[in-house]
Amino acid sequence: MPKPNRQFSRKQSRKTPNPNAPNLLRLDACQKRNLAWLWDQRIPLGKCSLLVGDADAGKTFLALDLAARVSRGVGVPPEAGLARPGQVLLMCADDDVEDTLLPRLQAAEADLSRIAILSASPRKARLKSQALLSLAKDFGQIEAALEELPECRLIVVDPINAYLRGLAGNNDIAIRQLLQKLTRLAREKNAAIVMTAHQRKQLASTAVHRPVGSVAFAAVARVVLVLAHDPHVAGRRLLVPAKMALHAAPTGRAFRIVAGRLEWEPEIVDFSADDLSLIIADDDEWNDARRAAKQWLLTLLEKKPLPAEEVKRLADERQMPWRVLWTAKKDCKVESQRNATDQRFYWKLPVYWMHDPEKFMPVFL
Repeated sequence: MPKPNRQFSRKQSRKTPNPNAPNLLRLDACQKRNLAWLWDQRIPLGKCSLLVGDADAGKTFLALDLAARVSRGVGVPPEAGLARPGQVLLMCADDDVEDTLLPRLQAAEADLSRIAILSASPRKARLKSQALLSLAKDFGQIEAALEELPECRLIVVDPINAYLRGLAGNNDIAIRQLLQKLTRLAREKNAAIVMTAHQRKQLASTAVHRPVGSVAFAAVARVVLVLAHDPHVAGRRLLVPAKMALHAAPTGRAFRIVAGRLEWEPEIVDFSADDLSLIIADDDEWNDARRAAKQWLLTLLEKKPLPAEEVKRLADERQMPWRVLWTAKKDCKVESQRNATDQRFYWKLPVYWMHDPEKFMPVFL
């Protein structure tokens, strides 16, 4: 009987790799991980967030205020921040360190020993070139910097478009790949990446489409926040959500810039960037609608507070524009408070008020 060809058998037993084999992730082998927050319910750890606003909105002021709070381990009251202080890596293209960034951080009472700034790459520094780092070409420099900041919890890229040398700013595929690379880095380091961007002058269909450049910025970012001047109150800035992919009830906050630092209002601003766009969009004659909205709102809340989403639903049923309802809320001094039981925001009237039956205006004692 002939002996088997063992060499042939070994060759036959080897499997040729399939170039079309799918890379499957079996979900039964995965473990659930709870979301962690740099700023509770606003800026997540391990992900990219986008801060959008006009040139004078105060984006860098806000980013530096967050950096100072991370360095000290404090949040924006009444919302929680990190449990302990963390390190911060800043990439700020437009502002000088000595006369702008440092004074603002000092005014915000930052722990400067926990904050570092990454500017030009070493080879550019040797050539005395002012060229900024490129996220596309110098990514290794960012990774090396984070190796020296093991407790880094916040990375600020201000503005993101200044660090795209070598990429076309409107190349959606290339930008998306770069942002996904940043997201992986954020997840590996358990850090939040906050990118700033200017917004288009013309109004888009929704606020999330207003950042200048590729649509990939807003698509990949899990959170998009819009910073704008309050159209009704001088000096007041509004930070409102345009996109919040991580929970269903996003809200905003408000602050003023006083003596070189941010002073936050403790109250929640319970509307979105799209709502703000509607308020700003036009200012036609609508006194009758405004007066009717105030009367309706006072009657609705006279007996008991109602959840904010319920008030908005009832207003939608009456086809009441959001900007009219929001203005009526301000006119009537309606307060928005979070209920400790169900964590929902409720609209309520102040304790002391009564109707002026002729003008349908509340009068406060």
